[in-house]
Amino acid sequence: MTGNMYTLHKTVPYPLGAAYTPEGVRFVGEFALDADCGVLIYPESASAPIKIAFPSWAKEGRIRAMEVRFEGRDTVSRFLKDSDGRGLKYLFYSGDEVFPDPRMEDSAGFGDFGEATSCFSRVSTDTCMGNGIHKPVPFHDSVFYMLHVRGYTAHPSSKVRDKGTFRGVIQKLPYIKSLGVTALILMPVYEFNEIIKLPDMIKKGDEPSGMVNFWGYTDGYYFVPKHAYSATGDPVREMHEMVEAIHKAGIEVILQFKFPQRFSVRDITDLLRFWRTIYNIDGFQLIGGGLPIDDIMSDPLLYGCKILCDDALTRTDEGYNPEHGHMDLGFMTDIRKFLKGDPNSAQAAAFQLRDSDPVSHPVVFIARQDTMRAMDVVSYNEKHNLENGENGLDGADYNYSWNCGIEGATRKKAVLELRKRQLKNAFALTLLSQGTPLIYGGDEFGNTQFGNNNPYNQDNATGYIKWTNSAFANEILDFVRKLLDIRHSHPSIGSDHPFTGRDFLSYGYPDISMHGEELWKADIGPTSHSFGILYYDKYNDDKDDRLIYLIYNMHWESKTIAVPKLRKGMKWEVSITTDEANVVDGNKILVRPRSIIILETYVR
Repeated sequence: MTGNMYTLHKTVPYPLGAAYTPEGVRFVGEFALDADCGVLIYPESASAPIKIAFPSWAKEGRIRAMEVRFEGRDTVSRFLKDSDGRGLKYLFYSGDEVFPDPRMEDSAGFGDFGEATSCFSRVSTDTCMGNGIHKPVPFHDSVFYMLHVRGYTAHPSSKVRDKGTFRGVIQKLPYIKSLGVTALILMPVYEFNEIIKLPDMIKKGDEPSGMVNFWGYTDGYYFVPKHAYSATGDPVREMHEMVEAIHKAGIEVILQFKFPQRFSVRDITDLLRFWRTIYNIDGFQLIGGGLPIDDIMSDPLLYGCKILCDDALTRTDEGYNPEHGHMDLGFMTDIRKFLKGDPNSAQAAAFQLRDSDPVSHPVVFIARQDTMRAMDVVSYNEKHNLENGENGLDGADYNYSWNCGIEGATRKKAVLELRKRQLKNAFALTLLSQGTPLIYGGDEFGNTQFGNNNPYNQDNATGYIKWTNSAFANEILDFVRKLLDIRHSHPSIGSDHPFTGRDFLSYGYPDISMHGEELWKADIGPTSHSFGILYYDKYNDDKDDRLIYLIYNMHWESKTIAVPKLRKGMKWEVSITTDEANVVDGNKILVRPRSIIILETYVR
């Protein structure tokens, strides 16, 4: 079939989308069986779009596939690419409906974040496969750091050149690397429509609400990076640059995807394979109900790729990807209860701190994107979500938080000191637990969302990281870095095998033991708020003869905890404490109220 400037030819009906061929462009899309459908192409040099219908022979089931070959050297040079080298713009049509290609790998027409724009698909000119998959870090050695690409650097205090963009993240990499984290979890970076239309507005045909979906947990064009996150207008190139820079910093890249229930197994696996192979992504956090987790974990191309989800997976059969972690709210809930001193919280907290499941790989956190910030957990009793425009009905109603005596901002020194100590306690509980710890960006220096636990539409100071160099922020940041140094230096923290509680190798100490006012007798009953956990590193590394003793007292009164005796030539040393008044006195320690002390051994 021939047009004035092109001919149509058969092509394979997979994969979906558009791609350059040696002689033209192949277009493959999914349409209704009896649809009158085709492609509108928008060459830069043409005054109007060129409409090309899929011929009858292009139909394979619900798939339509054709290759468009342009005739003549002049036509090819004018039509195949724009003057800037970017790919040909196009749209699909079906009947009277015109729409972008759901499988587009590049885009045009998108503007700045929050701007209502007309979207075009582009034929991708990208052939970059990056520098290969980053060498994976085992879960037991990993520390995850979650951030929102725009929110991380959009605030003026970030002091980066390209605020709110992929390049802004690159410019913050020296800071991120200094924390000691091993992987970045990026909230949605694919193209999504952030303009929110409320249901009643859609019915009336009114203008958008003025609110934006800041987080991006909505339908999108899942194969193309978000245009508003690019500094130069070329999100494909900048996404590659960012991933490569993160890998060069020795850090893995994990992307979040929230899938609507209409997505099939094929849709999801195709998408993950695409990002894995084209952008060299190291892992994915999958959000949504009814996800085909077993199919994803059994996919041979995704084998070895980190997969994070809410469910704990226990399969270990051959061919089933062992790199899966579960991210439910169990740890957060139990540790927040223990932190604030709730009754009946010690037993659950002790379990969460010791849970070293080498199969399901628990990912642990005191806060993540859809909860109160860590600072707000110790500053607010209630959520403060009115600015979200839903009359305070959105977000979790109970957050297991405690304001330390005054709701929100205050100048009272006693309250501020208690909040600082509680924030340090929260990080010590999380970062020295057995699970893979997760820090939400900004929490490490006390960033606040002013009590808003669901700022999904806050493209402003509430949703942004407010970078600060205050004495408070620097003290918390230094404390977090020291905790991570301790974690990385002790093989028994983040153990790669389950604990037995026995000295099964006759080393002189069990691999793990718990203590209370008396040695070997930890009280984790309904009224208890304090205990100690002793780990012996030799069970994870037979050349490491150190012990580490983590002592927790979340009671509002001082509590005595016994200190295990050491072999001759060894001595306890306080490596970190959240209350400087904590001092070891022989084989006992009087642990100050709501404080934690970490003891490590050294050779005298």
